[in-house]
Amino acid sequence: MIGLQECAIGLAIGIVVGSLGAWNLRGVEADRDLLALRGTFDTAVIAAQNDARLEEQQRQATVNKIAGEARKDVQQIDEATAVASVVTGGLQRAASVYASAATCDPGVARRGEAATEAAMVLSDMLGVCAETTKRMAETAERSFVAGYTCERIGDALSHPSTQ
Repeated sequence: MIGLQECAIGLAIGIVVGSLGAWNLRGVEADRDLLALRGTFDTAVIAAQNDARLEEQQRQATVNKIAGEARKDVQQIDEATAVASVVTGGLQRAASVYASAATCDPGVARRGEAATEAAMVLSDMLGVCAETTKRMAETAERSFVAGYTCERIGDALSHPSTQ
């Protein structure tokens, strides 16, 4: 016959085995829940990375577009500078011809060397002024394009939703 003591030991063993089984089942469920959370976390990280890449690509495309427009502006400045160089060279040649004519003109020769020297000085001054003006205009235009480009890029990057 089974005694009270053996029943108590059997009951205790049953409780311990049942508790261990329940504990193990709870651990398996917890592991499954953690794996599900890990999957959700990994998915969220990948989505955030993809969003960040997409935003960076959009910003870079905007910057590239603005830079391309700035290169076109600089090309126009270079073309205008070339035209200004031709015009300036023509003005300098005309002034030199005028100064040479003044030195050969008998009427001017009668007025003396002062008139001839004045014509030469004016011719040189015109050449220097034309060249300086051309360089200053080119520098101003390039500075304007650079500043305007920086401003547009700054606006585009600080307000990406307007693009």
